[in-house]
Amino acid sequence: MPKMIAPGTGNSYALVDGTLFTPGPDGTVDVPPQYIQQMVAIGFSIINDTPVDATSGRPAGGMTAGMMFFDSTLGKPIWRNAGNTGWVLADGTAA
Repeated sequence: MPKMIAPGTGNSYALVDGTLFTPGPDGTVDVPPQYIQQMVAIGFSIINDTPVDATSGRPAGGMTAGMMFFDSTLGKPIWRNAGNTGWVLADGTAA
């Protein structure tokens, strides 16, 4: 889930489609993808928390389908496949 930071001091909250998003002490909040555009429109900013490592450092557990990872060996972002069984490039080919 993407992490966003509140505008200003970080004490702001957002009510989007009936869902209240209250930033934690660090001013950040986890936001489901369907709300990102609305959160940006009211001043929240996306924090890039994409994991980065070499191919050998790809996560071995705790992944979810769609998770992004920047493979510094390949020099490209890759994603966990829909079946959560491997990594793919943007075009769907195995990475």
